[in-house]
Amino acid sequence: MTKRIQESNNDLYASFGEVTVADTLTTLGQWTTNNDERVFFSLSVTTQSLDQFQIQGRAHYDDSFQVLYSSGFASPTGILLGTSSDLAALAAGNSGWFLLEQYGIHEIRVQAAAAVTGALVTSYARGH
Repeated sequence: MTKRIQESNNDLYASFGEVTVADTLTTLGQWTTNNDERVFFSLSVTTQSLDQFQIQGRAHYDDSFQVLYSSGFASPTGILLGTSSDLAALAAGNSGWFLLEQYGIHEIRVQAAAAVTGALVTSYARGH
């Protein structure tokens, strides 16, 4: 899943590489926040369109992940500061992004599902 995560001065630089996304939720990327205030996550979709997208978080490493966002990407609210579009309906051949406040969250996980198994998704994250 994670190809490279580099931390410099507690900043996150992550390249999650290319992930084959099934028609069920598949993890695109996962990282500990390390007191980063915000994260910018970008993705590119090829082959098949996405039909689900989730941003999940947990308060402690022993905690279960909770769904923070699974809809409403076209009109972000709360700690979701901005998005490129409705990430839960991102068509093949397109790219998307989100900007998220991470205060108080120990770890973030991003998952997606494809309309048809076999979507290829390449993603990156930058936190500060």
